Order: sequence, then structure tokens, then C-alpha cells
Amino acid sequence: MGSQETGAISRDVPSGEIIRTFQRHTGGVGSVGFARDDRKIITRSSDGSTWMWDVASGKCSIMLFTWGYGRYWLAVTPENYFDGSERDIAELGLRSAHTGDLVLNDEKMNYRRPDKIREVLQ
Repeated sequence: MGSQETGAISRDVPSGEIIRTFQRHTGGVGSVGFARDDRKIITRSSDGSTWMWDVASGKCSIMLFTWGYGRYWLAVTPENYFDGSERDIAELGLRSAHTGDLVLNDEKMNYRRPDKIREVLQ
């Protein structure tokens, strides 16, 4: 893995050939690591977001946003399922980084699915 300005790249070690690019952050990526099963990578950016990626497909599995020194959080899947800290969910309005659609509004609160978030993180 090597770091890019707003993403990370996976390279074949012997040849240096780029295998996959993981890029969706809006700030510089400062941390890149593999999940325990080596099937996912995790990138952390100065924009305050952490993304989990599927290594084989290069697709984002989940986005995690934290603030207040980790006290408050919001996790969103590409399908717009979400969960977060109780206090802040009612106050948030968020547009999906994948589609631009408004994720958190009164009509879409049925997308609050802690079970879907746990499923992705397993």
C-alpha cells in the first residue's frame, strides 16, 4: 500500500504495478491498514473520515465519521444504511458521498440499521 493525496493505492511489490486505487476522501490520507482477514483495507483521512474498502473489488464497504474526539460518530454504507451516536442522529443532515442523495431526513430514518452496520464490520 502506498499513500496518495486523497486516497491509497495497492501495488504489486515485484513489478510496482498499480493493482487498485482506493480514492474518495476529500482530505489527505494519513493512515492505511489491513483488516484482520486481509480482505479489507481501512483508510483514515484528515477530512475526519475513515473508509473501509473491499480489496478485491475496490468498492467502499462503509464510511465512518467521528467528531468530538470520537465521542460522536456516524457510520454509513453505500446503500445509505446508517447508525450513529444517539444524541446527534436527529440533528444531522447528510448527503451520500456515493449518490449525492440526502441520507438523514425524516423520510429515510428507516435506513437506520445497526444490524447492517454490524454485518459490514464483521
